[in-house]
Amino acid sequence: AAGASSSWWQRFKQSGTEMRRVIMTGAKYEAGPLEAGLRDAFRDVFETDATMIDSSLDPCSCRIAAVAALVSTRPLVPFIFRNYQLPPGSRSCFQGSASFQWIEAMRASSAAPYFFEEFCCRGLRFQDGAIVANNPTVIAVHEASRLFPGRGLELVVSVGTGKGPAETRDVRRSGGGGLIDTFG
Repeated sequence: AAGASSSWWQRFKQSGTEMRRVIMTGAKYEAGPLEAGLRDAFRDVFETDATMIDSSLDPCSCRIAAVAALVSTRPLVPFIFRNYQLPPGSRSCFQGSASFQWIEAMRASSAAPYFFEEFCCRGLRFQDGAIVANNPTVIAVHEASRLFPGRGLELVVSVGTGKGPAETRDVRRSGGGGLIDTFG
């Protein structure tokens, strides 16, 4: 048992800052580089200070919604970042707003636990929407029924995270019950 414990400890020390960061902050990665990458990738599309509703002024724009989990409430609920307003008298079953900036919506909806710290903005705390809505298409269909009452569904585009190629791993189990191999 002493050898296994020593082996696990050695692997922990060798795992670098990622594992230590997870233990200290709950997040494997810093969100700063992600946010910088999002700002860089979308700078030509969205003005950095523009709110989501600002894009609705473009007659060619489409309706866009991003789902995050509002974790500053109990129970946790979906929160919809929208670039549209619902028609007068129409209400969604979901909390949401069109007054956030695009970068805020992107960060909030990508704050996956373990990988990134939760995103805090305007006194609210958000995490990845999959925590409460693993299939956001259901929310999109609901929102469409509120935006266009009486019209049938024409098209739904759901953008996932994709899937990388599988990696072959050593079949020997590491210390820590395999957690280092699984999450490291």
